[in-house]
Amino acid sequence: MIAVLASWHPFIVHFAVALTFSSFLFDLAGTTTRFKQFTTTGFHLMVAAVPFLLLSVFTGNLAEGMFLEAKDQALIDQHLTLMNAAVWGFMAIASWRIYATLKKTFTRTSMSFYLAMLFLVCVAVFIGATKGAALSHIR
Repeated sequence: MIAVLASWHPFIVHFAVALTFSSFLFDLAGTTTRFKQFTTTGFHLMVAAVPFLLLSVFTGNLAEGMFLEAKDQALIDQHLTLMNAAVWGFMAIASWRIYATLKKTFTRTSMSFYLAMLFLVCVAVFIGATKGAALSHIR
């Protein structure tokens, strides 16, 4: 059962990555064009990304045990470091945005800070994903 769940990681992670990047792009479009529909879509994509990010962490931790060779360890460590920073960074800024939105204190300045942090998360996701892709090609 664990091997089956671990084997789902490469499939589940694509949803998390796509939703995270799409959320950033829609929020950026909404901020630069001032069309509220884009930022609303970005918000919904951000919320949709959360369960896929958590599933990616869960299945990724299971998949980590499948790489037992020492030569793979450096790549695994790089992937884990980048993706953990990205996932928990995303969770922190998503939680803050949800809270600020519910309290009606999320402003344009808040959006600028959020987009800057989300951009850093997306960079970490991109670099971490290249490390993960290298791992999946090893298997």
